[in-house]
Amino acid sequence: MEIWQPTDSSMGTRLWYVDFHGSDEMPAPIRTTERRSRGSVSRANEISGKIAAMRRYGVLLATSLFVAGSGLADDEPWRMPVSLAAWQKEFGEQLQTAKGAYKKFSAVEGRRTVENTLVVYDEIILQLSRATATARLFRNAHPDAGWRKAAVEATAQVDEFRNALSLDRKVHDALAQIAQIAIVPSDAKWYIECVLASYRRDGALQPASIRAEIAKVRTQLTALERQYGANLSANHRTFSLKVSDLDGVPADFLKRHSADAEGTIHVTNDTMDLQVLLARARNPEVRRQAALMRWNRGHPENERVVADLIRMRHQLAKICGFPNFAAYAADSRMVLTVERHRQFLQALERASEDAARRELAELVKFKAIEDSQGKPLAGEDVSYYQRIAREATFGAEIEGSREYFEYSIVKLSVLGTAATLFGIEFVPLENLTRWHPSVEAYEVKDGGRVIGRFYLDMHSRPNKFAGFQSSSLRAGVLGRQLPEVVLLCNFPNPADGSALMDRSQAEMFFHEFGHLLHSIFSGKQRWAGADTGVARDFDEAPSQLLEEWLRNPEVLVRFTRHYKTGQPMPLSLAKKLVLAGQFGKGIEARRTLALSWAMLDMHDDTEPRTDAKEVFRTHFQRLGLPFVEGSHMEETVTHVGARSYAATYYTYLWSLMIAKDLFTRFDPNDLLSPKIAGELRRKILEKGGTEPSGKLVQDFLGRPFNEKAYQHWLSSN
Repeated sequence: MEIWQPTDSSMGTRLWYVDFHGSDEMPAPIRTTERRSRGSVSRANEISGKIAAMRRYGVLLATSLFVAGSGLADDEPWRMPVSLAAWQKEFGEQLQTAKGAYKKFSAVEGRRTVENTLVVYDEIILQLSRATATARLFRNAHPDAGWRKAAVEATAQVDEFRNALSLDRKVHDALAQIAQIAIVPSDAKWYIECVLASYRRDGALQPASIRAEIAKVRTQLTALERQYGANLSANHRTFSLKVSDLDGVPADFLKRHSADAEGTIHVTNDTMDLQVLLARARNPEVRRQAALMRWNRGHPENERVVADLIRMRHQLAKICGFPNFAAYAADSRMVLTVERHRQFLQALERASEDAARRELAELVKFKAIEDSQGKPLAGEDVSYYQRIAREATFGAEIEGSREYFEYSIVKLSVLGTAATLFGIEFVPLENLTRWHPSVEAYEVKDGGRVIGRFYLDMHSRPNKFAGFQSSSLRAGVLGRQLPEVVLLCNFPNPADGSALMDRSQAEMFFHEFGHLLHSIFSGKQRWAGADTGVARDFDEAPSQLLEEWLRNPEVLVRFTRHYKTGQPMPLSLAKKLVLAGQFGKGIEARRTLALSWAMLDMHDDTEPRTDAKEVFRTHFQRLGLPFVEGSHMEETVTHVGARSYAATYYTYLWSLMIAKDLFTRFDPNDLLSPKIAGELRRKILEKGGTEPSGKLVQDFLGRPFNEKAYQHWLSSN
């Protein structure tokens, strides 16, 4: 498997790699663990006494300089606004504070310093992140249409200001002056270099007329991306099935979907419902309906949106000096270029070919047993026959493993695993108003000290974000605010009856919680823009790494319980389940490759593509994978509407390669030992975006990462 070998010079993004070892370091930052009221006189006096001693370093923490309009240390939990009007007022104040900081930034005369430039710029970013986070949350998750509409409008206001800020040549030039100051601490150097690289890539150095054109295109593009996601969230559809057609579907599913007098049940296009039907319904027509509901969620509403997205992304890239959007996107990634992007995908094609061929042959064999008409394996058949093959190979009792993965038990498993590995505890927060009654809130404590909070919004409902994501509600900034994170997911709801999940769905919970932990641990940086600002194609690695603990029998036995009896999972079943989970990894790798190739090819051409649907079909068929005929993946895959993933879906494969390499540091016979997990936390998770992602990995591994562990896992039976 000839995956590109990273070199020392390619560990960071081009133009971003700087020397971290030759600069002066500032003293340890001011810390406080007491809860103090905002604007506390005693706290202000304490800080003022520190300032003089720090001036000789030419650095002032954001906690001590920018007091007006933003307050001092704020470690109180985020509070849900009491009304829409109250939130709009809060949002307006945050946006105005950002604009005020921008005026202060622009008014500087004479010598630029960290104090009068970087700290003030970072205040702009902090206030924008506060405003953006709540607007994004309410847009994606608030049950009230008025809140969602207001959030969309608020997001547009922030985007307009961000757009203008990112194209401001004077901002770039001021920060460039700061980058030359020898006494800037290392984390600030990296922060500045990242920001400057973004300014250059996005066209801030272009003539004013070109910048105006870029601003116009980006505004239109952002609106299209919001529309793509809004269409997915709004399309909460149902379809009707006869109970008699649901042979093979588990009893807990039928319990959640009671039949009417005619023996008909109504099923939604919620991801969890459709996954159950695709994996367990014996009737092939039911599976086909479920597949079309899943992969046509955005159709036809997003048909025009996708065409416009491709066209305008291409236009944006050309204006910014790139041949196409694929090249524009690669420039900010570890992979660096489209050429290396393609080489990486080609190498994975070769590595996954044998495993996928063996697995698909097994599926065809089992389909031939059930289907006397000899129909070929269809896209809607894959999940069903994967389950059949697993049960035939590893025993029918693995089907019963779902009873050990009830949602509430999986939640406790995730929390228990994380607490054991990282020596932290999770404390429920009561008496907090939330945007929906089902949302849960927790504090994260380390040695009795609160280091962050998170909110779990885990079950589907109409007009909610339809996928799975972790997003920041508050970026952690040392001395200013603790990190707070929201998980938006769509798992089965215990309130509807027993909410049984399978192991792959439990893995999704572990995965998203990995993102959450990354945000919590990294949330003690001095700079608002440096908490988790890692390279996008490394961003998935920590969360993919956490999935490994669910693939260990001893961990399964320790944390899983039968949802009725409370008994732990038998070790024999846990071992079979882990082995069964290996079956299908070749198919899954090829599926991710097909999506990666399709999204790359949609954006890697001399002219905008107009055949997005066929691009998806072509790569599925070329890689030997059945395609769901009649589906519109290009209108439904969430990542198509996200600029950060639209041409770089390979991120999941690249990050998985790194995650498998990171996992080699752990002792397979003692996976719950906190020793190596603590090192991972210190050397990678807590560093956030303060150093190049490749350097963080090398510091943890003691060498540059490579593909050997991934290759071994992918090719092993």
